[in-house]
Formats: sequence, C-alpha cells, structure tokens
Amino acid sequence: MTPLSKVQITQLCALASKAFKAAQARGALDDGMTAEQYRREGQMEAAQVASLKEANQGHYLEIRGKWWTVIGNLERAFYDFLNAGPENEARRQMAWRLAGQVSALADTLATNAHDKATNEAIRALRPEEQLPEIPRMSAEEAARQAWAYTRSIAVARFAGRSMESLDPDQLEQLGFTIINRTSAKRGVGDSWTRNKSQRRSKTSKKALKSFSTADQGRRGHVAPSMPDLAESGSDRL
Repeated sequence: MTPLSKVQITQLCALASKAFKAAQARGALDDGMTAEQYRREGQMEAAQVASLKEANQGHYLEIRGKWWTVIGNLERAFYDFLNAGPENEARRQMAWRLAGQVSALADTLATNAHDKATNEAIRALRPEEQLPEIPRMSAEEAARQAWAYTRSIAVARFAGRSMESLDPDQLEQLGFTIINRTSAKRGVGDSWTRNKSQRRSKTSKKALKSFSTADQGRRGHVAPSMPDLAESGSDRL
C-alpha cells in the first residue's frame, strides 16, 4: 500500500504534539516522557508502527483517530476509526480516481458542445445565413451530465446498486468504463482495444463453460467445479 506523504506525516506530527500538550495538561504522562517518545508509543498503540516512514495509507486514519481522541475531538476520532483500515482506504482512493475520470468526461462533454469543426461545417452548409456559434456548455452542466451518466452506468452494470455501495474493484471497473467512453467521445484510441479485457474475460468464461459441458458428456457425471480463471489475476474487466 502507498506510504504516507510528507504532508500526511507533517499533519500527524502536529496532531501528536497537540495531543502531548493536552495529556501533559491533564497530568496523564509519566515523568520525564518526551513528546517524541509519546508520539512513537501512540503510533505503536494505534497501528503497530514505530516510525511514520514505515506507515502506509491504511495506518493514517488509525493514528489520526488516536490523536483526536487524546485532544478531545471525539467527532473526528469517530469518523477516522469508522473509516480506518486498508479496505476503506482502497475504496477512498478508487473514489478519488473515479472523480478525476468523471471530471475528464465532463471536460470532454463541454468541449464537444463547442466543437470548432462542427461550427464550421454548419456554416459551410448554410453560408447565406448568419448562424451563431454553438455555445460552450457550462462547467456545472457538464459536470452534472457526466455524473448522471456515470451513475446510470453503475446502476446498469451492477444490478441496480448505487455508486456509493460499490467496492474498490467495482469502482475501478466503473472508472475504466468511463475512460473508454471518454476516449470514444474524443475519437481517440482504437475502438477494438478499448474493451479488450472485457472481451477476453467473456471468452475465457465461455471456454470454461464449453469445457465443463464436454467433460460432463464424456464422463457421464457432473464435472468437478473449476475456479473462474476469468476473474483471477489483474484483468477484472
């Protein structure tokens, strides 16, 4: 998992310093304990890491929640503990990545609505008329359409589930779909390669099914179950 950034390390050190002063003011520290010792002990207690250079994104909220608790901000501590853990962190990162992909789609929608070639083509067909240029779509409208489009794809692809309920792998698949659709709208890339992994997955599943059916016919009994090879490895689309 990704290591902590310099900004995150700085934030955790600042919070640890505030927590140290709060604990010191309450008389909750052993005599002679330094701020550095206190920070390292707190990190070990929260996430079993002695150095923040060894910590990763899965540890960030666990450690931050520890310091918010000592400081007394239980609302933030509750949020951090609720969302801590590698699985939630993976989902959060995929959600951020998806947001960037949808943003690119929105920019494409706005650009396509203001396509210079389209404006010139219309004028060439009707030169006798004073035609206004097609206005560029507003950023707000482009974003609204892009998110509505993304949500409709999620509902259609994942049996009616909302985007908020998707796991990291499903968010990743949704993101790849948005990339493919954006490329298609921009007219870039090869349409055959855009969904290559999806087709390969379907072909593998079909081959496994055919093998299982043929095996049943030869043996005269149900073939032993086989792992779904199409769903293993890194090609999940």
